[in-house]
Order: sequence, then structure tokens, then C-alpha cells
Amino acid sequence: NTLVNNSTANQDLNQMLQSLQNQVSAVGTGNGFSSALSRQTTSQATLNFPPNDLAKITLSASVFAAGEQTEQQQNSNNKASKENSSAIAKKPKKPSTKVMPAPQVVIAGTTADKQILLYRDIDDFYLTEYQCLLRQQIELFEATTSDVQASAQGRNSPIEEGQVGIRCIHCSMLHIKCRSRGAVYFPRSIDGIYQVAQNLTKIHLCGGCNRVPESLRKKLTELSKVNKRASGGKRYWNERVRELGIYEDGKGIRFKKASS
Repeated sequence: NTLVNNSTANQDLNQMLQSLQNQVSAVGTGNGFSSALSRQTTSQATLNFPPNDLAKITLSASVFAAGEQTEQQQNSNNKASKENSSAIAKKPKKPSTKVMPAPQVVIAGTTADKQILLYRDIDDFYLTEYQCLLRQQIELFEATTSDVQASAQGRNSPIEEGQVGIRCIHCSMLHIKCRSRGAVYFPRSIDGIYQVAQNLTKIHLCGGCNRVPESLRKKLTELSKVNKRASGGKRYWNERVRELGIYEDGKGIRFKKASS
């Protein structure tokens, strides 16, 4: 009886293992479980297993097969997710519709309005804080047709196009008639730039220009009482102006023309 029972159990085991192998084959051979199970089925055909152990083996194999199927599905989902991400990354970007302004090219000696700030970085080593600050508010510029027409009255010598003057940077974009008194000066020589700049600061920057921030006006006024005079003097101012390409033509000052 014992021999018959073991034989019957062995046949049942082979049938269950064969059925399990077929299920795993349907899932796939992702980690080689089907091949291993096939080898195990052949070896188990000559062994005798008690019914309880057989049930444990069958249950363990079923759980393993279900785990393999779940892992394969997860790998498939991860692959699809990566493909979608790659497709999004390769999607061409729309061209920008922002229009950048074209750079303005200004050549000295033309009727174009060329402007250069008086202040240079080296000023901090030679001038007082007050002189550096006021130079940051003043620019050299070339006179245009509008400047010539506006300056025709009240002058002993007329202004010509291309003649260089100095002006306040805060209200330079306003129409000439909208600027307050002392916003623009046309010195006749390089040596005269220093003095007209002091006048512009006192009358215009610290006075009536409504474009100057109040905090800046207050600081200029306070510094003017402490260190008004430029430690470098007129000589320093004249040297820096000449470095910017300014020269005298007998009627006023001008920018040197660009070399052709």
C-alpha cells in the first residue's frame, strides 16, 4: 500500500509540475524559471514526496510564478514610461517670438547723438566722492539739429551740429524745452568742461531737475559741503576727456571721427 501511495503521489507531482511549467512558459522566461523548473521536473520523477510536502512545493512554485508575472508587467510599464519621457524630451521647442532691438551704431562726427559718461572707473583713485558722484550724472554728447535750433537764441556764438556739450543724464530723453534750467552746456574748450560741470551740478542736479531722485540730490548737496573741490583738479579732468577722443576746433569741442 505504501508503495502504491507513493507512486500515485509521484504521478500527481509530475502532473502538477508539468501544469506549473506550462503556466510559467505562458508568462515568459524573464529570469530562466521555466528552464530551471523543467530540469527540476525531470529529477523529481524519480523521487517520492509525501502529500503535505507536495502541497508546499506546489504553493511555493505558484507564488514564484505570480511574482515573475508581476515583475514582468512592472518592467513593461517602466519601459513604456521611459519611451514617453524620451519622446517629450525630443519634442522640438517653439521658436521665440521675442524681438530683440537692433544695436545702435553711432560714429563720431555725424549728426547722430553720441553720448559718453564723464565718469571713469579710475576716478575713484584721484577724485573726491563728490566729484565722482557728479561725474556719474553727466555725459558728453554731440549736438543734433534740434540742439542747434534750441540754442540759437541767447548765445554769442551759434552751436553747430556735431559740437560736443555736456548734459544731465536724468532728463536727456526729454524735449529740450521740457528740461529745467542748466541741463545743458556747450563749453568752448576742454579746459572749460570742469567749470561748466560744477555749474550744472549746483544749478540743475541739486536744484531744479525733477528727474533726479531726491536721495541723490540730498547726497550731492551734503558731499558738496564737505569735499567740493576735485583733488585731481582740472588737469585730471582734461586728461580723461582727451582720452575719450575730444579735441578743440577753435569754435568748440568735438569727438574725433572714426578712422576709415
